[in-house]
Amino acid sequence: MAFEALKTRMDSLVGNAANPWKVLAGLSGYVVVIAVLGGVVTRGNLVWYDALNKSFFIPPNWAFGPAWTVFFVLMTAAAWLVWRRLGWPASKTPLALWVFQLVLNLSWSTVFFAWHMLAGAFLVSLVFVAAVAVTTKSFFAADRTAGLLMLPVLAWVTFASVLSLSMWITNF
Repeated sequence: MAFEALKTRMDSLVGNAANPWKVLAGLSGYVVVIAVLGGVVTRGNLVWYDALNKSFFIPPNWAFGPAWTVFFVLMTAAAWLVWRRLGWPASKTPLALWVFQLVLNLSWSTVFFAWHMLAGAFLVSLVFVAAVAVTTKSFFAADRTAGLLMLPVLAWVTFASVLSLSMWITNF
C-alpha cells in the first residue's frame, strides 16, 4: 500500500502529466542542495587548500564558483530536456545517471576538502568522469541538445580530474 502511494506521488511529481515547471524546479532544487553542500565542505577547508602545493595550471580559487554555476545550470537544463523528451518513466535511467554523477560531484568535494585524501579524491574523480561520460551518452540518445549541454561539463570534469591528479602528485 505504501509503495503504491509513493509511486502515485512520484508519478504526480515527474509523470507525463506533471507540470514541467515544477519538474524543472525540482531538478534545480536538487542541484542547489548539491552545490550548497559542496560549497560548505569546500569553504570550511580553504586554509588547508591554500597551503597545498599547486601546479601552474590550477585556476584561481575565485574561478571555481562561477564555473560550477554554469555547469550546474547546463546539467539541470539537460536533465529537464531529457525528461521533456522521454517522459516518465522512460527518463528514469538517464535521470538516475544524472543524480549519480551529482552525488559523485559532492563525494569528490568531501573526499578532497573534508577528508584531505588527495589520492582518494583522484580515484573519485575518475569515477566521476566516467559517470558524466555515461550520462552524456545517455542524454545524447534521448535528446541531442541535452547531450550537447553536457559536453562542457564532461570537458570540465575531465580537466578537474587532471587537476586532482596534479594536486596528489605535487603534495605526495
